[in-house]
Amino acid sequence: MLKDALIAFAAAAMMGGLIGWSSGKKDPPAPPAVNEPVSVRPVSPARWTNDDFLKSFHERTAGRRESGHSPLTVKLADWTDREIIDALNASLSNPDVMLPQGSGKGLASFLLAEWMRRDFTAAIAWFDQLESRSVQSTLGARLGDLWPPDKVEEGLAFLRSHRGVFASFDQIVVNALGMRAKQGPTAVEGMLKIMREEKINFDVSQPVAFPPGFDFPALAGSDEFEMLWDRDGGTMFLRGWCEQDKDAAFDWLLENHGVKSLSNNMLMATDDFEGHMKWLGTRIQALDPAERAEYVDQNRRNWLQSPGPLVGFAKGVIDPVILGELRTIGVQSIRGGNAQQVIPLLEGIDDPEKRIEILETTPPPGEKDKFSVVPRFNQVDEAQLRKKLAEWNASQDRIDAIITRFKP
Repeated sequence: MLKDALIAFAAAAMMGGLIGWSSGKKDPPAPPAVNEPVSVRPVSPARWTNDDFLKSFHERTAGRRESGHSPLTVKLADWTDREIIDALNASLSNPDVMLPQGSGKGLASFLLAEWMRRDFTAAIAWFDQLESRSVQSTLGARLGDLWPPDKVEEGLAFLRSHRGVFASFDQIVVNALGMRAKQGPTAVEGMLKIMREEKINFDVSQPVAFPPGFDFPALAGSDEFEMLWDRDGGTMFLRGWCEQDKDAAFDWLLENHGVKSLSNNMLMATDDFEGHMKWLGTRIQALDPAERAEYVDQNRRNWLQSPGPLVGFAKGVIDPVILGELRTIGVQSIRGGNAQQVIPLLEGIDDPEKRIEILETTPPPGEKDKFSVVPRFNQVDEAQLRKKLAEWNASQDRIDAIITRFKP
């Protein structure tokens, strides 16, 4: 995502040069000179928080979540088709635009995308007459993502007839699958068969837009889905299923592929990740003891390295034995520099004295897990842990002893 955002900024920076090539538009006149000096008191900019940076980034990239979005759409709104075509032709001989390390890398693709949006047939005809395959490949680097969303069938046909042109065509396939999904599971299965037979690989981790009430069990029971499962577990479809009925998806996974299938496929991106983890904790708790033990064992390494998800997961668990095991994993991960993530897990215990005792008595990772926790306990971890222990009324001697346990 960050790389794509930088490409957008680079493209915007190149606009001045393209305006000169295409239309001879002039810069606005400079403001009149100020005759008298103006005294201005410097103002320190407000410091941004993490939330400020995230909000800014999401605002800048929100449009890219939609197929066919180009960061230059607004800038090109008052350009004529002729100006866009001239700028596009000129860009093909500009090294800043066409070379892999050029400051305007990707700009030609944005121009072509705008032309395709306005006159699809003419733009594709121009693309096809290009003699250089390398130029076509450069233009095709992002063309799949920029493909007009209302030209799904044309995109699929273009993909099949222009092998090797697209660097990324996943969005075309995702959009086409979304169209097939409106027709039902049989239509989706038919497209999966075409993709498999014609050896068109795509990133199935991207979400597909499924209509409400889509028959996911029917798709999951098809031969093509089983072959897709062998490749990546059918993540693209399971995410859509979970959005509509995650309990049904959980049950199908458990029945057909066992506990080992639950981890990677059920931890999908969601706006309410902690709420999702709480739900998952509730479902895992309801499994029989052997299945629960298998789930915890297969996630132990990830939790030791990054225990953040344990906070939400533990909120869905009421069994004291399971909670004890989760807290043990969390405390063991503190050695890896995860104090900030683990403290909320401990604060789930009402009694502060019990929290302190757990930090005092939890054994270090065993032989099987010792390589999962790289010692990274630092001064920030120490300060955070000391502060909390003081709030929990631990004596200075106990605080020092606990800190010593986690230091490398």
